[in-house]
Amino acid sequence: MMSDVLNYLKKGGEARISTIARKLSMEEGTVEMIMDQLIKLGYLEIMQQDNQIEDACSPVKCKGCIKNSNCSTLLNVKYKLAKK
Repeated sequence: MMSDVLNYLKKGGEARISTIARKLSMEEGTVEMIMDQLIKLGYLEIMQQDNQIEDACSPVKCKGCIKNSNCSTLLNVKYKLAKK
């Protein structure tokens, strides 16, 4: 599944969790976990957050946030492939 997400992004697919989940027929939570892992491995970087969110917000850091389950922040994050 991780390779599917990475290949989709390499082909120029839109880099939003909701779009990737829809295009690859995956749950958003699964895509979010894959994106977190790709960030940790150095394959992805956060490119843009549409709502001018605090720097402290990111899919990796949001896991411990009390608003995590009710937060729309993650839907507005865009990613880009890292230069690896």
